[in-house]
Amino acid sequence: MKRVENIFDAVAANYEQELEQGLALTGQNSAFYARERIYTLYTLLSSRFRDRVRRILDFGCGTGGSRNYFYERWPDADYVGCDPSESSLEVAATRYRQPKTTWTTSTAGLDKFDLVFTNGVFHHILPENRASALTLIRSVMNPTGLFAFFENNPWNPGTLYIMSRVTFDRDATTISPSMGRRLLEGQGFNPICFSSLFYFPSAFGLLRPLEKWLRQVPLGGQYLYLCSLQ
Repeated sequence: MKRVENIFDAVAANYEQELEQGLALTGQNSAFYARERIYTLYTLLSSRFRDRVRRILDFGCGTGGSRNYFYERWPDADYVGCDPSESSLEVAATRYRQPKTTWTTSTAGLDKFDLVFTNGVFHHILPENRASALTLIRSVMNPTGLFAFFENNPWNPGTLYIMSRVTFDRDATTISPSMGRRLLEGQGFNPICFSSLFYFPSAFGLLRPLEKWLRQVPLGGQYLYLCSLQ
């Protein structure tokens, strides 16, 4: 398998177009899903925790598509987007110029974070390297911080079809909700909340209010484990 940074360096300039090609089936663009992920995360946090988020790490930020939505919720927080793909970070730095924003290929030397976020990153990390990536995340979290682990759900056939249409996703090794929980617990994280998202494409948009009743059913297009440190 090619190194992750090489894969994403090659597609950085056309990342959104590649992603939209896969998502066309759903009738929604990548911005819709980015906004909904941050909204879901925000609603799951207690008001007390929301108010004390001062530093956010977007681990595997790619071209920075989540930055706008973090800024909407936490405009005064320091945001660090970290990704091994330098080409992706160059795109992010050009597109997103909010204050208190840093783009970097390494977490070395950075202060601790209150909130760490990762979306669809770990299925690109070789299984044998996932534990060390989680160890790195643990090392940069405040003891009272939280980790939001979003992953594509292979138990959803629509997700698998979408991934097959995206060049940088079709060879990825997916992580089921049960595998994700074992992985997180095995590396010292405590999954305090599970949420399953994105059941209905836009053609069935009238059914989307039902999704709040399906959050504990692990069959949505993506899932989230919100974790504290054990």
